[in-house]
Amino acid sequence: MAGAATLVFAVAVIAPTVGAVDDVAPSPDTTGPETTGPDAVQAADSRSVTYVGTHMDRADLAALGIGQAGYWFAQFDAPAPVENRPTHENDRDALPQWAGPLNHFSIVECDIAGDPAGCLEAFLTRTFSQDGPTRAAGGQPGWATLTLPSGETGQAGAVVDPHTVGNSNNTINRIQLGEGVPEHFTFHVVVDTTATQHDPTNRLRPRGNIGESPVDVDADWFPTTGDHVFNGVPDVHSFRFDGFQPGDYLKLQLNGDDDGGGASIAGFMFDTFECHAFIDVRSPHPFCEAIDEARRGGVLDGWPRGEFRPGLPASRQAVAAALWRSAGRPAVVEPGQQRFTDVRPEHPFAEAIAWLADTGLAEGYPDGSFRPDAVASRQAVTALLWRVHNGDGPTAGTTSTDVPSDHPFAAAISWALASGVAEGYPDGSFRPAAPASRQAFAAWLAAAG
Repeated sequence: MAGAATLVFAVAVIAPTVGAVDDVAPSPDTTGPETTGPDAVQAADSRSVTYVGTHMDRADLAALGIGQAGYWFAQFDAPAPVENRPTHENDRDALPQWAGPLNHFSIVECDIAGDPAGCLEAFLTRTFSQDGPTRAAGGQPGWATLTLPSGETGQAGAVVDPHTVGNSNNTINRIQLGEGVPEHFTFHVVVDTTATQHDPTNRLRPRGNIGESPVDVDADWFPTTGDHVFNGVPDVHSFRFDGFQPGDYLKLQLNGDDDGGGASIAGFMFDTFECHAFIDVRSPHPFCEAIDEARRGGVLDGWPRGEFRPGLPASRQAVAAALWRSAGRPAVVEPGQQRFTDVRPEHPFAEAIAWLADTGLAEGYPDGSFRPDAVASRQAVTALLWRVHNGDGPTAGTTSTDVPSDHPFAAAISWALASGVAEGYPDGSFRPAAPASRQAFAAWLAAAG
């Protein structure tokens, strides 16, 4: 084993991700086989809805590079103030063929038409709730300006659902998924465009529905009371849908605006990123798959709004926590005992750090501290991974120009390079003392297995 050089591990504290806190007859040409009963429950196991994150105060959707697969926005850039209008009026509909078409059934117009049979047929696959009913508004003073994915800029409109006042309601009752729906897609919901009117202050809950069964697939987390900050500048909540099939459909439940006319959204968008781990880590990011694997496994977290900040260095406490979690969160002996002067028992990563110390994987500093917020170096991370794996695997002589054979971490770095766990730089160096980025640590952790 390499000498007992002190591990100086990579800046961000990995704070718990908000997303990990808890932890009717179909239209015949848009649905697949009916899934009910036990089959529907089993199908739910292959489908998931995951909170990705929230872009706060971002009015230029084109600059975010999202909504490239399609979008829909209500009453966009209305020339004059309007309210209580049909949901399709003056909309911007650029939805993909596999999502929709939207059924803008309106009980108001249907009552006027006097066609009960036709109304019932259309009602069953309606897109927007008719309990209120949900209607469109736009052109209102002070409402936000948006730049759509197409580059068009104008004042945001909204669909407003009066039935969400003091009540949770499926404002979007059905966005039908049809042929060609991708295995992975992201659903973005745009809110906070209405000058602090009509905000979904208490709940914004997307779900997937399996065929025509009563089985819903809920998001692993969704914003509720206290998770929002409404200031009239647009926010985009993003959720990843995995494993859904033709015949399934999406729903969106809102609750809020107890002092107004009901909660609203400005519109929604779709993307088909093969990987979308965090709002700042998506395809074609080279480490997206590794970061996503670590997130799904509960090994790595991000920041409360769904950022991972992949280019930042990882902290000593972050690395300790990730290794402890990947080991199955083993219990430590005397968990209340303080091992280091700067890691008290109530420290959020105390158990993980104690496990590192108890197993001899890492040591503190001569002054008795651990320095949990300090950065982790590339050499320290490779040494930790090597020790976790008991030095198993090839350890051919290092091929890095800056890691001689007598380097205190030469064996660990040689193992990491020979095993394909880590890579050096194009110039042949490894830069052992440089900070290990969060994205590199995630990739090394995944490669080490």
